[in-house]
Amino acid sequence: MKKLLYLSLGVIALCNSHITGQRNSKVDFSIFFSHMVHPITSPRTNLKYSFHEYYTNASIRYQVKRKLYIGAEYNHIILTGEQFANPYYTSGLFVDYDLLKHRNMALTPRIGLAIGNLVLSNIDIALKKNVKYYSGGISFDCKAYRKLWLYTGFYNQILTKKIIHSFSIWQPFIGVRIKFN
Repeated sequence: MKKLLYLSLGVIALCNSHITGQRNSKVDFSIFFSHMVHPITSPRTNLKYSFHEYYTNASIRYQVKRKLYIGAEYNHIILTGEQFANPYYTSGLFVDYDLLKHRNMALTPRIGLAIGNLVLSNIDIALKKNVKYYSGGISFDCKAYRKLWLYTGFYNQILTKKIIHSFSIWQPFIGVRIKFN
């Protein structure tokens, strides 16, 4: 688990060295915010209530080939309510492939592997437990101004090992990407 975290930090450091070391680098940085509301009916008490999930994601990626990127990301997660052991996190490595490769747009599926400490559950709502996730999703980027791009999409993180009554982390999002090339 620590190896993946150190590898993520290494990819971030490598990409950062390309930003500062090259005039025409192939690196971009992105940040997005996601907010979700979950209506819940407690199986123990049959009471209805809701809780909120707030995700802030920062990622950096490097263009390996014309359409292929590798990168690292960090997700900071806050859940509303006194019963939650905030903050939660996920951190991982990913591969993006740009299907369009247009000057002003990009459609990019993603696959990756992540570690974290959030397990969403039908019974306990959220457990703080060290786990690994498979991650995937798709994003759409649209050039807004020079190096600033808007991007939206959804990402999903699925536990690598089955935990009873757990479900995946699903994030629709909107954010910005800064391209340094």
